[in-house]
Parts: sequence; structure tokens; C-alpha cells
Amino acid sequence: MLTARAAGSKRCLPTENLKNKNTGGFMLKYLLIYLAAINLYSFCACGFDKLLAVKKRSRISEKTLLTLSLMGGSAGMYGGMYFFRHKTLHKKFTVGIPLIIFLQILLVFMLFKLDIL
Repeated sequence: MLTARAAGSKRCLPTENLKNKNTGGFMLKYLLIYLAAINLYSFCACGFDKLLAVKKRSRISEKTLLTLSLMGGSAGMYGGMYFFRHKTLHKKFTVGIPLIIFLQILLVFMLFKLDIL
């Protein structure tokens, strides 16, 4: 594990708190709750945008939908795209969302490899 403590120093990297024995998986628990919430929100946002499209009303911008995906809601957005058959003809979404998912999986793998998570 990476350590930031120098001799006599009491400062530590924020990543040390993630693996601190006293936290008991505290950070990982809240990270998983966050990911579940943002994915559910992304899924619902995709469905709501589809509803607005059908009713020909003002819609959720593509930028907002992609931002939700980048914030961790990519799996929910991907599921929503195909469940609601929404944005499946747009290259931004058919290529972009799987790419975001791949990069997020790669990030999680690297965080585990570095023993941060």
C-alpha cells in the first residue's frame, strides 16, 4: 500500500482513511450506495426524457444525460437506453456510454490494484 507518512509526520493521504481498520468498510459502503442511487437516477432520467419526447415537451439535454453517466450512472443510463428504446440511434450514446462504462471499470480495477478500495 502507498503511504504518505514521513518520519515523525502525522499527516496521511486521504486514501489511507479508506483502508483504515477503524472504518470497517465505511467508505466502500457509501460509495456503493452512491453508485446505486446515481444509476437509478440515470435510468429514471432516461425514461423521463423518453416520456417528454413522446409528449413533445421540453427535454433533458444530452449534456445532462452524459454528465449523469460520467458521474457514475453509466450502467443505469445504458440500461435505460435499451429498456425505454431511447437514444439508441445517437452515436454519442451508443458509443459514448459503453466507452464510459469501460473507463469506469478500468478505474475501479486500478483503484483495487493500488489497494485504495
